[in-house]
Amino acid sequence: MKEFEQEAELDGMLPALLADRKRPLAEALVGAAAALRAARADAAHAPGSGDKGQQAMAALGGNSSDGEREREKGRGAGRLGPRRHPPSAPLSPPSNPPPAMSTPEIMAVGRSLIKETDAALARSVRVVADTTAVGAATATALAGQTEQLERVLDDADALREQVRKARRGLVDVARGAATDR
Repeated sequence: MKEFEQEAELDGMLPALLADRKRPLAEALVGAAAALRAARADAAHAPGSGDKGQQAMAALGGNSSDGEREREKGRGAGRLGPRRHPPSAPLSPPSNPPPAMSTPEIMAVGRSLIKETDAALARSVRVVADTTAVGAATATALAGQTEQLERVLDDADALREQVRKARRGLVDVARGAATDR
């Protein structure tokens, strides 16, 4: 989809025309994704029934290796490879929609995806909140340790000063003892 947008932009396609051409592509993509998810879910519940994901892709008019071949062609062409031009007529969704997927089923799949996404977002929010709480606790502990280290340094400075004064006193006592003899 991004490639299509980039090439259309390079060709100077008007935004309204681009939107008209993207709409059926997006609908086809959403339908294909829903069919693929449903096929994967069916495959998970019925092991040994074959690869339904490949069956769904075949029903949509392609197979999984077609996209891989296209990507391999694009890699060999280099960064500025052959320029593809968008078709002159708007693209329409595949003529053979995914089998056994009615509108209510597609809506149910969409709703379940939304619920899963909402649950994942809620978990992410909880993780962020927990991380923030741990960060705040760590910052508080670090501040306490910093204060404790500052007190230790102050005590060490005071001890150094006392040792310096004691040394001076000992030197004075030693001088006095040496001169008294």
